[in-house]
Amino acid sequence: MLTTHRAVRILATMMILMAVSISGCLDNMAPFDETQVGADQLDMMLPDSEIVPGSVFDGMIVDPDGILINDARIPDRYIVQFKDERVIEGSLSPLFRAQDMRAASKELLRTNDIKAQIFHVYSNTIKGFAAKMGRDAAVALANDPNVKLVEQDSYVYASTTQYSAPWGLDRIDQSSLPLNSQFTYTANGAGVHAYIIDTGILRSHSQFSGRVQTGADKVSVSDGQGDGIGGITTGCGIGHGTHVAGTIGGSTYGIAKQVTLHSVRVLNCEGSGSMTDVIAGVEWVQSNRVMPAVINMSLGGSASTTLDAAVNAAINSGISVVVAAGNENVAVTGSPARINNAITVASTENDDDRSSFSNYGYAVDVFAPGTNILSALNTSTSASGTMSGTSMASPHVAGVVALYLQGNGDASPATVFSAVVNGAVTGKVDNAGTGSPNKLLQVIGSAPPTVACGDDLCNGTEDCSSCPGDCGACGTGGDCDDLVVTGLGGGFNTFHRYIMNGTNITASTDGQTGDWVHLYVKLGSDPDRLNYDCKSDNYDADESLSCSGTGEWHILVWGNGVHDGVSLNASLSSCSDDGSTAPDPYCGDNNCDTGETCSNCAVDCGTCDPYCGDGSCNGDETCSSCSSDCGACPASCGDGTCDSNENCENCPADCGECADDGGGSCEDISLSGLDGAFNSYRRYEITGSNAVVETVGSYSQFARLYVKLGSPPVPTAYIGGGQYSTPVADCIREDMDDGSNHTCNMSGSGVWHILIYGKGSYSGVSLDASVETCATAY
Repeated sequence: MLTTHRAVRILATMMILMAVSISGCLDNMAPFDETQVGADQLDMMLPDSEIVPGSVFDGMIVDPDGILINDARIPDRYIVQFKDERVIEGSLSPLFRAQDMRAASKELLRTNDIKAQIFHVYSNTIKGFAAKMGRDAAVALANDPNVKLVEQDSYVYASTTQYSAPWGLDRIDQSSLPLNSQFTYTANGAGVHAYIIDTGILRSHSQFSGRVQTGADKVSVSDGQGDGIGGITTGCGIGHGTHVAGTIGGSTYGIAKQVTLHSVRVLNCEGSGSMTDVIAGVEWVQSNRVMPAVINMSLGGSASTTLDAAVNAAINSGISVVVAAGNENVAVTGSPARINNAITVASTENDDDRSSFSNYGYAVDVFAPGTNILSALNTSTSASGTMSGTSMASPHVAGVVALYLQGNGDASPATVFSAVVNGAVTGKVDNAGTGSPNKLLQVIGSAPPTVACGDDLCNGTEDCSSCPGDCGACGTGGDCDDLVVTGLGGGFNTFHRYIMNGTNITASTDGQTGDWVHLYVKLGSDPDRLNYDCKSDNYDADESLSCSGTGEWHILVWGNGVHDGVSLNASLSSCSDDGSTAPDPYCGDNNCDTGETCSNCAVDCGTCDPYCGDGSCNGDETCSSCSSDCGACPASCGDGTCDSNENCENCPADCGECADDGGGSCEDISLSGLDGAFNSYRRYEITGSNAVVETVGSYSQFARLYVKLGSPPVPTAYIGGGQYSTPVADCIREDMDDGSNHTCNMSGSGVWHILIYGKGSYSGVSLDASVETCATAY
C-alpha cells in the first residue's frame, strides 16, 4: 500500500505515462532487526573475542573448553582456523604471510608439542587445516594465540528435508498448522527456467551460485542502477527482484533450489516503471525463452488491455505465468492480476489469516505465504532480510511451478494451472475475502518420499518392517518390570529402542565415555530427535529424565557419536503391562536377543568373520580384508601422502619414483618414454649448482613440470568451488598441453627436486637434467 506522498507523486507521473508499481514491497517494511543483517555484516560485528566457553558463536555452541560443536560431531577430528595475519602473534607470523599453510600448520603443532594427522590444508577460502587428534590437543590449539577457532568436525548428509526452514517454505509442504520448521521436497527445479520480471537480480549473490543466466534490461529511462543485472550497481533501492528470486530459487530461502534464473529488469530502484517497459519485458521472454519456463510478475498497475494481451500471448506460447494479486486490500481489478489464464496469488500470514494488505476476489486463484518473508537482499552477496506483500507470495507459487515442471516438462500452462489450484489445501485461509477461493498453496508434482532408513524420521513408505530404526520395532507390548540394559555401544546415529507399559517413567544413562548418547521418550509412538515428550541431551554428562503419563512408553537412546559401555535404567511408578515383550529378533538395539545371530543381526551379536566396518579387528580379519577395522596394510599407497612406512619402491605415487638414472647425485639425468595417469607423480633429484631441466614431449598433453631447490615441489590441485591451490615451486611449467619443449634454467646450489605431474594421462615424454657444477653427492 502506497504512502500518501508517494501516491501523489505517482499520480502526477501517470498523467504523462501509465505507471506500474510493484505489488509486494510495502513502503512500511518489517522493522530492522538482526534477521535483516547479512552474513557479511554479522562477521564484521563479531570479533574473535566472542568465542567464549559456554556461549554461542555464529550459530554454534562453544563447549566449556572453547571448542565449537554441534549435534553431529565426528570423534577426534577438528578444523583449526588461523587468525587473520594482522592479529597473529608469535613465530607463526612469517609463515602465515608467506601463505605456506602446510608449513604453518606443522609449526603450530610442533610448538604445542602435538602429534596429529593432517588430512586437509586450507589456504584460499580460509587459512587453516583439518586434523585427527585427541581432545586435549584440540583444547590446547583453541587456546593458542595464533588460532582464531577450533571446530569439531561433523557429519554432513544429502537430504531432501531442510531444517529450520523459513516459515513460507515450511507452510507449503504440510496441510495443517502448527509449523514443524521443516521443508521437505523431492524435486529441486533443475532444468527449469524462471524469468523474474522485476527490478533485476544481484547475480553474484551467494544464494544463486552462478545460476542467474542471460537476462535483459528494459527500463527505457535508465537510472543507472538496479538490483545488479549486467554491470549495474548494487545497493539500489529495496532489492525487490533479488528478494523475489531468492524465494523462487535461492539455495537456502528458495523452493526450487537448482532452477535457472533469468533477470528481466523493467522497474527502477524505487520499484516503479512504465507499462511499455513491462510489455517489452514480456516480449523479450517470449522471444528468448528456454523451455520449460515460468514467468514471475510481482508487479501490477491499473487495467491494461495491451499488457493483458502480451501476457496471454506468452501463456499461449507455452510459458506458465504467475502474478501478484496486489496490496490495496481490495478486490482485484488491475493488470496483470486480472488475467484468467495467469495464476494470481494472494497473501497469507503465518497463522493462515489473509494478510491485511492482500487483495482478494474472484480473480485470485490461490493463496501463499507473503508476510515477513525471509529471502536474499541486494546490499551484499550474502545479505538477507524480510519483506511483506503479494510480491512475496507470488514467487512461492512460481517456485512450486518450477518443481512441477522439472518432472512434467511438457505440461501446458493450463495443466500447470490446474495442478497448482487442485493441489492446494482447502479451507485453511481465515478471512479469505469475498469471492476468493479458500485454497492455500502446497508443493505438488513430487513422488512420495522413498524409504530412507537411518534418517531418524518415519516417513513416506517406511514402516516398522522396512525401517525399524526409524519407525520402531514391529509389535506392541514391552515388559513393565524395571529395564536394565548394559554395554550399549555404537557409532553416530545408532538407535537403541525399548518399550515399557505403565505410568510415569523415569529413565537414565550412565557409564558413557564422552558425550555420545542422548535420551528421548514418547508416549504411544517412537520418539526421534524432533518429536518426543521428554528428552535429556546434556553434553559431557550422563542423561536422566522423568515424564508423566500412562500407556506404552517408547524409549530411544540415540548415539550422538561413538559410545561404549553405556547403561540404561528405566522404571515406572505403576505397571499396566500385559506381560508381552518386544519381538525378537530386533536388529539394531545392540542386544543379542532370541533368534538373533551374527548372520542376521551382526551389529548386536558379534561378527560373522570377517565382518568389516564394525571398528573391531577380530576373527580372521586382516589389514588386507578389513583395513577400516585392522589398520592400513603397509603401505597405504595412493593417498598422496608419503607416510613413515612408505617409500619409492612400494608407493611411488606418493613418495616418488625410485630412479636408477643417477638421480640424487650430480650426474646428468636423461630419461625417455615417460608416461603416467591423472594425479601420478614422477620425482627426481639432482645435486649441484645452476640446474637446467628440460622436458620434450612427442605427446605431452596433461603433463606438468615443477622444480624446487631444497624441498619437493607441490603441484596445483583442485580444491572445490572452481578454485585451485597455488603451486609451490621455483620453476613452474603448467602449459605442457601444446606438445612443445619446456626448460627451467635455475640459479642456486643444493638439491634440486624435480616433479613431472600427471594433470591427466600422458606418454612419450623425455626428461633431461644437468647441473653446471657438482656439489656434495646426495
